Amino acid sequence: MSASNRFRNVEYPKDLVDPNASRSRLRPALRTYYGILLGALSLGTWDLLFARIYWNAEGVNLDRVLQSIASGIYGRASRNGGVKTAIVRAVCHYFIALCMVLADFLVSRRIRLLLRWPVPLGLAYGIFLYFFMNLVVLPLSAIGHPAFGDRRWMVWSIGMHALFGVLCALTARLTLR
Repeated sequence: MSASNRFRNVEYPKDLVDPNASRSRLRPALRTYYGILLGALSLGTWDLLFARIYWNAEGVNLDRVLQSIASGIYGRASRNGGVKTAIVRAVCHYFIALCMVLADFLVSRRIRLLLRWPVPLGLAYGIFLYFFMNLVVLPLSAIGHPAFGDRRWMVWSIGMHALFGVLCALTARLTLR
């Protein structure tokens, strides 16, 4: 029996052979993981882009903006850390974005109403995120309690967090459908 004949009689699972078959057993889980990761990457990147545009107009360079992220762990020493703190900055920033997307996803699995109204409830979630970050996360970090002195930054940041909440809600909706 030739090698090509040996494999003709083997039955493979339909989803492995037919690319047009519905979903394989692994595809829903991978789709969910990829969706959450893509949502987190999008959220983190949009947040960096917003901070870059806003603070550039104020004369603050991107490196200084990124140092503020690592200062949650290192405090003021983050300004002197070089490559080490740069890596920590990126990891922390995208980890926080992943937590935001994942939290919305997990709650949306239980409360299906969140999936039906992603924009208005996402706006509310984003505003919640702003206050959670500023009243819970930052006070527990090396930064300490924020001063809330720059009203313009505060208004823009609340608005952007509202949009970030919509991004989280839409990510949950797309991955759970």
